[in-house]
Formats: sequence, C-alpha cells, structure tokens
Amino acid sequence: MSQTNKSGPKSPSPSSSDTSTSATTDTSANATNLAFQASVEASVNKQLQAFQEQMMEMFNQFASRYEQQTAQGINQTREQEARDFQNFNSAGMKLESHVQEVEQETHELEKEVGAFEEAYNKRVRFEDERFQQASNVMAQAQNKELDLQTQITALKEQMKTFSTTQPAAASTGPKSSFVTSENIATQIKRIFPQADLTNNDWNQPTNEFPPFMDFKILLC
Repeated sequence: MSQTNKSGPKSPSPSSSDTSTSATTDTSANATNLAFQASVEASVNKQLQAFQEQMMEMFNQFASRYEQQTAQGINQTREQEARDFQNFNSAGMKLESHVQEVEQETHELEKEVGAFEEAYNKRVRFEDERFQQASNVMAQAQNKELDLQTQITALKEQMKTFSTTQPAAASTGPKSSFVTSENIATQIKRIFPQADLTNNDWNQPTNEFPPFMDFKILLC
C-alpha cells in the first residue's frame, strides 16, 4: 500500500534570485514612500509658509492701518486741542480786554465821582458860608432894629417932653425953624442922614414920623 502525503502540497522554496528581487522592490517602495512624504512635507511647508506670509502681510496691513488711524486720531486730537487752546486764548484775550475796559471805565467813573464830590463839597461849603453870612446879617439887622427901636422910643419920649415944654419956650424966645431942638435934630440926622428936618417933613401936630423914617426902618 502506498503512503500518501497528508500535509498537503508543499510550496516551492524561494530561490536567491527571488529574494533579491523582493528586496529591490521593498527598497523602491520605501524610496517612493519617502519621496511622497518629502513631497507632501514640502507642499505642506510651502502652504504653511505661504499662509504665514499671508498672515504676516495681513498683520502688517492691519498694523499699518492701525498706526495710520492712530496717528490720524492723534493728529485730529492735537488739532482739536490746538483749536480749543486757540479758542481759549482768544476768549481769555477778549476777557482781559473787557476787564481792562471795565477798569478804565471804573477809573473814569471814580474820577467823575471824585470831581462831583469835590464840587458838591465846595457847594456845601459855599452854601454854609452864605447861610452863615445871612445869619450874621440877620443878627446884625435884628440888633440894629432893636437899637433903632430903642432910639425911636427914646426919641418919642423926648418929643413928648418937648411938646409939653414948647409953649413956654415959644413965649420966651423966638420960634425955631425946626420942629425939634438941636439935640433931637442931631440925633435924627445921625440915624437918618438923608433926612431934611424942615416944617414940611415933620407933622408937628400929630407927632408922626416923616415918610423917609418909615422907609429907613423897612430897609433895616
């Protein structure tokens, strides 16, 4: 009985040429893989570099715009501050000018007030002097009036005395051209220098004073 091989058909064992071919194929595949990986890496690196350059450009543009806007804002702010400062200086100069005008007007007003006060004081002093003079004149007039009244009263008394004694004197001596004695006539002429003591000026029967004496009394 013949013996069968239960383990199945056996594969032929590779030869040395097959092994060399397989190694070459693996090396080529590895080289291809390495080349592909290098290509991929190069592409990725290129894209990454391009992205980085794009991002850097965008950042630079943003930074430039920001700097421009910032500089523009600073310039606008400075210009506004300069305008505000100029307006403030202009307002300050106007205010200072107005203050100077007010001070000048105040100085002129003070001069006018001083001149008015001086004129008023002079007027008051003048009125006081006039009042004092008028008071003095009034006092002198009152004193003179009292003196005249006293003299007139004394003169009347003397006239009464003379009237009672005149008939006796007329019988013993010549009639005088005056209605009074020399003493009385002298007193009348002293008080009334303009008097003309004649029979025409003197109303002997009634013993009245002549008109010029009343006028003199009114003037005093």
